[in-house]
Amino acid sequence: FWLSLWNRGRSTMKDIELINASAGSGKTYNLTSRIVKVIDDGVSPEKLMATTFTKRAAAELKERIRIDLLKNRKTEEANRINDSFIGTVNGVCDRLLREYAVEAGISPAAEVMPEEESANIFEISIDSVIDKYAANMEAAAGRMGLDGSGSGYQKTDDWRNHVKRIVDYARSNKMDSEILKKCSESSWLTMKEILGEPSRNDLDKAIKDAVVLAIDNLTNNGNLKVKLSSDALDYLKECKRNIDNNNLKWSEWVKLSKLAPAANDKDYVSNITALAGNVQNHSKLQDDVKHIIEGSFNCAIEALEYYDEYKKSHGMVDFIDQESKVLSMLKTNQSFCQSLSERINALMVDEFQDTSPIQLALFLAMNEITGKSVWVGDPKQAIYGFRGTDPQLMEQVVNTLDSFNVLDYSWRSKENLVNFTNALFSEVFSYMGRDKVCLKIPKERETKAKGGDIEVWHITEKNNTDEYHATANGVRSLIERRNIKPGDIAVLCRQNDGCSLI
Repeated sequence: FWLSLWNRGRSTMKDIELINASAGSGKTYNLTSRIVKVIDDGVSPEKLMATTFTKRAAAELKERIRIDLLKNRKTEEANRINDSFIGTVNGVCDRLLREYAVEAGISPAAEVMPEEESANIFEISIDSVIDKYAANMEAAAGRMGLDGSGSGYQKTDDWRNHVKRIVDYARSNKMDSEILKKCSESSWLTMKEILGEPSRNDLDKAIKDAVVLAIDNLTNNGNLKVKLSSDALDYLKECKRNIDNNNLKWSEWVKLSKLAPAANDKDYVSNITALAGNVQNHSKLQDDVKHIIEGSFNCAIEALEYYDEYKKSHGMVDFIDQESKVLSMLKTNQSFCQSLSERINALMVDEFQDTSPIQLALFLAMNEITGKSVWVGDPKQAIYGFRGTDPQLMEQVVNTLDSFNVLDYSWRSKENLVNFTNALFSEVFSYMGRDKVCLKIPKERETKAKGGDIEVWHITEKNNTDEYHATANGVRSLIERRNIKPGDIAVLCRQNDGCSLI
């Protein structure tokens, strides 16, 4: 789906101007100026569409546009800016769905689920279906180390989390049950090719016999004064107990393949390491892998259906539904597209790096209607993955666009901070090139931007709560000691590894 959409959208990518705007580089100022110029060039304020990441950012953008218009004595245009399509992606989609409810096939009074409520119902939907699948999944999940057992650093992964990720990705990428079924089949075929043909030998009996023999040889002939050999013997005994209880996990097979007693005792375990080294050919392992893949996808499909049925029965839509329905109209409803082309003449996208795949599809489709658009953002921040953001997809967008501008001056930070981030980001994002990563101090700020301090604090607290308290107390002390404003401080934290204060 996305490949076909992407190939269709690439033909119009030349009509998109991308502005790379790092933090403090004047992004909002630049975006505001561009919108005001569009209005000066004759576009009516109500024919503007600009999307932002938050309601607060949308309100700030509107206010800045209004102020600039008033400064230019365009009072009427300033008053009409509230009629524009400026808001969050979901805010804009909500307005379109209410105005084109008939075309979308929904009630104009359809209730939009608050994000918190949507998340809660979504979790309940998934959990109820997961509970239904649990009994059938637990045995294989336990052998695969996917049952969420243990705690702390010893806690294993959980197949339930995989189900939730599948559902999240499916909703963010507009994938229905048929696509998920194909994903399930493709995943298993890929794994089957990696694992190879299953062995026809009884590997369970072979490993049991080899473990029993190795335990006997090490006990009677091994150099158990050497810790490597004594540790190997202890682990073999533990595995023997699990084998007797029919509870030897596949991770333990992998550890057996790496068993390393003292050099003189390696021959005693060579048969074990050889057998365990071919665990991927174990027919039961392959059965477990297939069972987990198919079970996880089937569970995700049923959870999605359960959630959709709940929304329909209660006359509700959520944020992703809004985006999906508008996208469907842009793809299939010619009268909607024609109407929108008469109402929207300019498209601006703020924080494009936080765009999910379905939102990217929306922007590409809207760009076909407007004929030209401007996307502003910071590709470096795409690593955070907000709401289904795909960093690789964003990188592909950046590499495809012909028109690419960089706001390369820092209008906010001190010189030492700029030098620090330039040194850091030019290495981390070296593939982007220094010209798209590094910032400069403008001449008019050279005096004001002089200096700036960087401190590294090593915090010894053992849990997050104590670490946060320690950091907060440190910031308070810094403010009192240096007589500076809270807004002058940036805190970069790494858990259990200290903090950098800039």
